[in-house]
Amino acid sequence: MFAVVSGAWLFDNLDQRLFSLARIPALTALMGGRTAGLDVQAFAKTVTALFLIGWGVGGLTIGALGDRFGRARLLTIAVLIYSVGTGLTAISGSAWQFAILRLTTGLGIGGVFGLAVAIIAETVSGSARLAMLACLQVLSTVGNIGAALMKMGVDKLASSGIIHSEGSWRWLFVLMALYGAVLLVLVWRFPETNTRRDPGAMRPASLVTNYGTLLTSRAFLSQVVLTAFAVAGFYLRESDIWLRLKAANALPTQWFGSYGQLLAYREERRNLLLGSLLAVAGVVGLWGIGEYAVDLQHALFVSYFTARNPGADIASQVAQATNRAYLLQMVGAALGMLLFTYIAGRFGRRPAFIAGFSAAFVLTIFVYWRLQTPVDAYWMMPLMGVAQFSVFAGFAIYLPELFGAKVRGTGVSFAYNVGRFAAAGGSLVSALLTTRVFVGFAYPAPLRYAAMTMCSVFLVGLVAALFAPETRGQDLRE
Repeated sequence: MFAVVSGAWLFDNLDQRLFSLARIPALTALMGGRTAGLDVQAFAKTVTALFLIGWGVGGLTIGALGDRFGRARLLTIAVLIYSVGTGLTAISGSAWQFAILRLTTGLGIGGVFGLAVAIIAETVSGSARLAMLACLQVLSTVGNIGAALMKMGVDKLASSGIIHSEGSWRWLFVLMALYGAVLLVLVWRFPETNTRRDPGAMRPASLVTNYGTLLTSRAFLSQVVLTAFAVAGFYLRESDIWLRLKAANALPTQWFGSYGQLLAYREERRNLLLGSLLAVAGVVGLWGIGEYAVDLQHALFVSYFTARNPGADIASQVAQATNRAYLLQMVGAALGMLLFTYIAGRFGRRPAFIAGFSAAFVLTIFVYWRLQTPVDAYWMMPLMGVAQFSVFAGFAIYLPELFGAKVRGTGVSFAYNVGRFAAAGGSLVSALLTTRVFVGFAYPAPLRYAAMTMCSVFLVGLVAALFAPETRGQDLRE
C-alpha cells in the first residue's frame, strides 16, 4: 500500500518540478524568443496560476469523490489524468496550448495529496503514522531531485547535439508521462487484494447490466464514471476505516455530500478554516514566492557568466548552475521536513508550525535580498529549502488529524488545495508587482522586490498556528 501511494505522490512531485524547471525554456521557445525577458517571465506566472487553478479544482472535487466512492479508486484515476496531461504537454504547439494542458494536468495532480494522506493515516497509527506521513513528504523531495537530474541529463544531451536544444524541454514531459504509465502498470499488475469487499461493488458489470438501456439513458455519463471508479478501485485496497463506514452505510450519499457533512459541525468548520490558512501560507510561500527563485537565478546567472566568459556556451553554464542550486535546495527541503517531524513529535504540531513559518519569513526575504552569484545560490537555496518545505511535512501529519473519518479526504484535500487557488492569485499578484509596481527598477530587481513583498503571507501561517488545536498524542477521530 505505502509503496503504491507514495509512488503516486513521488511522481506527482516529479511532474510539478519538471514544470518548474522547464517552464521558462518551453515558453521562450513557444513564444519565439531566444532569451527570456519580462514578457516570458510574466506569462510563465500566468501559466503557473492556471496550473494551480487546475490543481485546486482537482483537489476539491477528487478529494470529495474519494470520500464517497473510495480513496484508492480516485487516486488511480488522478494518476491517469496527470500522466495523460503531461504526455500531451510534450507536443504543445503554442504558449496557450502549453498553458491549457498544464491546467488539465493540474486536475490530476491536485487529487493525489489528500487521498494519499487519508489512506496512509487510516492504515497505520501512533508513531508509525507520524513516520510514514513524514516519509511520504520526504519522498516528494526524491521526486524533486529526480526532476533536477532528468533536467541535467536532458541538458547534457542538448549541449552534446544529440537532441535539439530548443526542443529539449519536450523530452522532459515525455519521460514524465512514461513514468506515470509505469506506475499505473505496476498498480494494475500487482493489485492489493481485499477479501472483505463486496465483490459486486468491484465488478463493473454489476454497475452496467443493460447496455442497450444505458446508451439511451439520461444517466449515461454517471454510469460511465461509476464504472471507471469501480475499475480503478479494484487495484488498490481501501482503508479498514473507510470500509467499515461503507458497511454501515455511513458514507456521504451524494457525490459531493461530504462538503455538507464537513460544514455541519462547528469543530469541523473551525479546523477547516485553520487548516486552510496554514496551507495557504505554505503553498503561496512555495508556489507564489519560492518557485520564482529559479527565474531570479536565471537572470542573475546569465549576466554573471556573460561577464566572465564572453563567447562561451552561456545557456549551458546557466542551466548547470541552476540545476546544482536546485538539487541542494531539495536536500535542504528533506532536512527541513525531518526537522519539522522531530519537533512535531517531541514538542507538538503548533510549535513546529510556528518555527517553520518564522524561519520561512526571515530566510526567504534574506535569499531574495542578497542572492547574486551561483556560489551564493549553493548555500542560500538549501537554507530556503529547509524553511519553506518544512511545513509541508506538517500538512501531511497534521491535516488528517483535524477531521473525522467520514470527511477526512474532503477536509484534507480542501484545506491543502484551497492554497492552490491562493497561490494562483499569488502568482498573478507577483506578476503585477514585477511588471507594474516595481517595473521602474533595473532588471532583475523587480523579481527581488515582488518576492520580498509577498513574504508577508508567511505571517498568515504564523498567526493561524497560534490558534490551531494541538493534536500530538491523540488518535484519529472516526
